Amino acid sequence: GIPKTAMTMIKNEADRLEGREAAVLKQEERVMSQRDALRAAAADFEAEKDDILAEHQEVLRMQEEQETLAARLDKRSKDVEEKLRRGEDRLKTQRTQVEGKIPVLEALKESIQDRMVGLEIRSLSILHTFAEHQAAPVAKMAKEALEFAVASGVAAPISPEQWQAA
Repeated sequence: GIPKTAMTMIKNEADRLEGREAAVLKQEERVMSQRDALRAAAADFEAEKDDILAEHQEVLRMQEEQETLAARLDKRSKDVEEKLRRGEDRLKTQRTQVEGKIPVLEALKESIQDRMVGLEIRSLSILHTFAEHQAAPVAKMAKEALEFAVASGVAAPISPEQWQAA
């Protein structure tokens, strides 16, 4: 047979190899565990990356929406400014037209006042002529007309002596 020392050496070598194998298995377990942890971290990273990309897409969409709204607001603002400018132009035109009519209206007013004075003078002249007439019915009508003229403010009040004379 095999000498005892050789047997011992073989046994020691086998024990050493078994210990080495156990260490390698433990090392392999650690590597597998690290690999699983890396895979989990990679999956977490991918999920976080997807969340960030989705958030980025949302930000881009909101930016685009904001730009669209800003463009619409700008256009609306320009439209309002244009309407305001046209309204101001129309107001200036109307003001110019109205201011142009004022002297004509004032002249017309003076003309009407002059005519009114002329009518008042003629009316009073006719009324006084009637009042001085000898015919009683005509004098009575003249007196009523003068009273009406005084009441309506067209003629000056007439004293009782003037009535007696009439």
